[in-house]
Amino acid sequence: MTAGHTACSDLHGVSESEAMKITGVEPVVLGFELTEPVRVSFGEMVHRYAILVRIDTDAGISGWGESWSNFPAWSPRERVYTIREGIAPHLLGEDPRQVGWLHDKLGRRLAGVARQWGAVGPISQAISGVDIALWDLLGKETGLPLHKLWGGATDLEVPVYGSGLGPGAVRPLVTPLLRSGVTAFKLKVGFGEEADQRNLMEVREQIGPDGILLTDANQAWDLTTALRMAALLAEFDTYWLEEPIPADQLAEMARLRAQVPFRIAGGENVYGCEGFRRLLDAGAVDIIQPDICKTGGLTETRTICSMAAARGVPYAPHYFGSAIGLIASLHLFAATPGGWMMELDANPNPLREELGGDAVAPKNGCLPVPTGPGLGLVPDQRIIERYQLQIGR
Repeated sequence: MTAGHTACSDLHGVSESEAMKITGVEPVVLGFELTEPVRVSFGEMVHRYAILVRIDTDAGISGWGESWSNFPAWSPRERVYTIREGIAPHLLGEDPRQVGWLHDKLGRRLAGVARQWGAVGPISQAISGVDIALWDLLGKETGLPLHKLWGGATDLEVPVYGSGLGPGAVRPLVTPLLRSGVTAFKLKVGFGEEADQRNLMEVREQIGPDGILLTDANQAWDLTTALRMAALLAEFDTYWLEEPIPADQLAEMARLRAQVPFRIAGGENVYGCEGFRRLLDAGAVDIIQPDICKTGGLTETRTICSMAAARGVPYAPHYFGSAIGLIASLHLFAATPGGWMMELDANPNPLREELGGDAVAPKNGCLPVPTGPGLGLVPDQRIIERYQLQIGR
């Protein structure tokens, strides 16, 4: 895993008297049972989880991050032990302000474990949550919001698209976002041609001819099926097709991209700078979709986005979790050139809405970038206690 170092994370010259030390690294699991499952082409979610990471220091400052956890259903249990037993021992006693150095340290120390375990994804997802928390902590210590810490402008708003639509009724999810000014929507496909056509028609009718229609197959098809479905998607003026085939079939993805009239997007299941370099070298996508809670945190993703921008490839951050990761993604977008739009889950989720409040409620099709120190959001302890699950205690 390759980290993108920044000047503010290289603090090796900090004197002993000024040093700050990490005293705790704690996963905090939130969750609730869904009354209506969220379905994708390969399965369904009957619970929504958020694996938060809190890093405490001897200076009394804490930082918060988030580690991806939508699949599988048992991922919270694995992640708790990975963070507590696999990652925390490498961080305790370290200066949390050395963000880039700590990111590299974790990557080096855990690379062999990830290979031996066959768990590159879970290790990367765990590091992601820690990395976001370290940046939040550094922002609080300096008094700067993350996007300003990285040289971004102030008073920014990030355009969003609504996602998570289908295969059931889409109108109840689309209508509230339309009223808030959102004009782009992503429909899940891969449920059979008849169901996909019905849902494409419903979304297109609701958003009108000027609305931007995105589609996401969640790796449901092979190349032959994707090429056959391309005509149907083009009929409804699809702007992009996301993950049409398995994410590791880069040559086939490039062949598909060369034969369809719309854009190909992908990257939520690609890990680290090397994974994205292979994706870009293969010419497999028109738009990359790194997820900061999966692919190595803010440190790794900033480097990935800059690498793509150098090749003229825009990024659209993938995100389908709680308020912490969403707000961290907004800071990334605000300070990193080359962004197209930010993903906003259209499904009701109190782990996003109650934790984030107005900060995650779109207006005029955009979300505001918080201006408080760090992430600009400190989770309400009452909400944490309402949804917290005790795992491994």
